[in-house]
Amino acid sequence: ARLPLVVTGEGAKLVAPDTSTLASAVGLSTAPATDFYDLIVIGGGPGGLGAAVYGTSEGLRTVMVEQHASGGQAGQSSRIENYLGFPDGVSGAQLADRARRQALKFGAELLTARTVTSLEVRGQAKVVGFADGGSIAAHTVILATGVSYRRLGAPGLDDLVGRGVYNGAGVT
Repeated sequence: ARLPLVVTGEGAKLVAPDTSTLASAVGLSTAPATDFYDLIVIGGGPGGLGAAVYGTSEGLRTVMVEQHASGGQAGQSSRIENYLGFPDGVSGAQLADRARRQALKFGAELLTARTVTSLEVRGQAKVVGFADGGSIAAHTVILATGVSYRRLGAPGLDDLVGRGVYNGAGVT
């Protein structure tokens, strides 16, 4: 059997779908609406979501590109107490959801499951290339790529991650 098997609400069966196919099937945007923007934000954590909110609220045609899911590492945090505007703290999931909804409210375009592989300058444009060969361009690009934790280089560790071996603390 090829896993995972995903059955959508409409009854479509997806056998071992790649991330982009799965994102599209659940209604997430994976393809840009145009090829040129005022602002491209790479990264969908709190910094990227904040940039998308501020860019669109100032009238810039803004697209945010996220490889995985909006919220980034912060989206996995059970409690964030040092974020502006939340003196009593907020869960990472709540923060990510609120920021995502606010960015959409102002008109930001959010692309999910897209891997950025290059950034180059062509005249006045900054061109962002994707792993699938596509590209988009803008006047300005903000890199809000967040963190990537190093793993212990122990033999066999990769097979046990998520099965008793974890990086960081649990959501509990």
